[in-house]
Amino acid sequence: QGINSRVQLAQAQQVMKERKNRQLMEAGVTIIDPASTFVDTDVEIGMDTVIYPYTWLSGNTKIGENSVIGPNVMIEDSIIGNDVQMKFVYAHECTIKDGVTVGPYVHLRPNTVIENHVKIGNFIEVKNSVVGEGSKLPHLSYIGDTDMGARVNIGCGTIMVNYDGQNKHRTTIE
Repeated sequence: QGINSRVQLAQAQQVMKERKNRQLMEAGVTIIDPASTFVDTDVEIGMDTVIYPYTWLSGNTKIGENSVIGPNVMIEDSIIGNDVQMKFVYAHECTIKDGVTVGPYVHLRPNTVIENHVKIGNFIEVKNSVVGEGSKLPHLSYIGDTDMGARVNIGCGTIMVNYDGQNKHRTTIE
């Protein structure tokens, strides 16, 4: 099919979207509403994962098995493990390991690693940090440039910012 206008471009994109969604569903991925789900051609999703409406998956994104993604999730260039639950999340250039729960209203920024069995609650932003296994970030916190150990519980309203006006310094929580 030739593409000589923006209308024809949109039609071609629709065909490609339908092909990708069909390929995923035939491989064992549940897409609740294919019409409102947008998955780039290079994205990989494991069997028995469920994708809810208004989810955008792009770039070099890989999602494991038995996960529940969405609604209203945007993931770009990220690795998501098995048994992960995410809703109302924007994640880009990060790694989320197995058994993690994220959301709602979470922003996971580049160079963030969320270890196994972490719970990230509502209104959380994490940037350039490692959150240790079994840790909890329940709500209303900003975690930036932090190395957090295992089983840490972050209280409401916690802010990790170590910028002296010229340099950023890392925070370590054990």
